[in-house]
Amino acid sequence: MLALTVNRNALDQPTMTPPLTRNPTTQSDAAPLQTLELLARQIREMETAGRPAVETIASGCPAMDRYLPHGGYARGSMLELLRTHPGSGVSTIALLIAKQAIAEGKTLVLVDAPRQFYPPAMKAVGIPLDRVIALHPANHTDAIWGIAQALQCPAVGAVIAELGTLDDRTARRLQLAAEQGGGLGIFLRDAKAARGQASWADIQWLIRSEATHSHQDHSRATQHHDVRWLHLELARCSGGRAGSKLTLGVNRNGQWVEPSTSFNEAHHEHASALHLAAQLAQPTRRSREIAG
Repeated sequence: MLALTVNRNALDQPTMTPPLTRNPTTQSDAAPLQTLELLARQIREMETAGRPAVETIASGCPAMDRYLPHGGYARGSMLELLRTHPGSGVSTIALLIAKQAIAEGKTLVLVDAPRQFYPPAMKAVGIPLDRVIALHPANHTDAIWGIAQALQCPAVGAVIAELGTLDDRTARRLQLAAEQGGGLGIFLRDAKAARGQASWADIQWLIRSEATHSHQDHSRATQHHDVRWLHLELARCSGGRAGSKLTLGVNRNGQWVEPSTSFNEAHHEHASALHLAAQLAQPTRRSREIAG
């Protein structure tokens, strides 16, 4: 792993990069949809009509991908992982998603001012350290500069960075940089601090650790005693269903573990009903806001 100190006074010349080619993706319905699901899907199609097809990055977890509008994270986009409390698991999820984004030989850039990423732990979850560059910026301004430079580079598959305050202009700058480079910007933010602040992220997951298990899932916890369970809520999803919830586990080898199908289906159906009801209650003038 290469560690660098960010110096934004270094050469900062614009580079010409080839445009990202976006290949259409197709989706097929795996099973007949219930009436409510069909209505929700039709609403999403109307919301996203006219948008170009996108090339996606699978998360490596089929259960997570099922909740995303294109079955994965769009290349050239931004993802925000919002922690509800310290140790909520956002760093682990970021690394597992980034591992998929750099699977084709690209580089992972960590903009890591607090130096919280531990190389042996990264190696344990399958991150190739020879393709990791760690930047240690001295301040917020240098951090933003480093993030933007990394996102613009087509050789970078993913950028992971801790973000604090973020104004609208800066958020837009990072979005444009991600679109130019074609990688995935994965930003870790505090949920309370991020509330009311600018965000140009396509996806936001609100994350907390599952400290306890219900009686119904006691056998699951017993069988997977070495699994860390995480609760995720889709706080924002452009063209998808905000409010969807699921529970996922990560074992000591950095592999996703899915709970019983019925456990997540109950959350999925409940969130879908609530989201559809909320959409139908929205006035027409807010349609673009709903679409993301």
